[in-house]
Amino acid sequence: MPARSKRVKEPLAAEYGERLIKARKRTGLTQKQAGAAAGISESTYRSYEKGRSMLPVYLVTVFAQAFRTTVEAIHGLPEPANLSQDARLLVEWFEHTQSPILRRMDMEVVEGNYKIDLRSREPGAAPPAPGDAG
Repeated sequence: MPARSKRVKEPLAAEYGERLIKARKRTGLTQKQAGAAAGISESTYRSYEKGRSMLPVYLVTVFAQAFRTTVEAIHGLPEPANLSQDARLLVEWFEHTQSPILRRMDMEVVEGNYKIDLRSREPGAAPPAPGDAG
């Protein structure tokens, strides 16, 4: 029987794994509990922590919620300091929504602040001009 090859850590996967470990330990969850929160096995979760597998994007939000942190923290990004938790959740939902109506709305970051224009526009149309009453 051939020897099992040791799986090599991918640098990016290892960075995500380190952030998952810190976030999970802050909340006091076990690897088994973290996996259960995401609907995956403990061994699959462990492979993310160890950097043997890349964390799928769709699980970032799940783990951020389970570990009571933000998506930015899991991604290793600076957090928008001036957004409330409710605003962060709204922005996260807005960014990941599959609604064709919401995808036509305008959202931009201006000097670290999120600006959301909730007026719908036609696909491909330019965003409303500043001060435009719509």
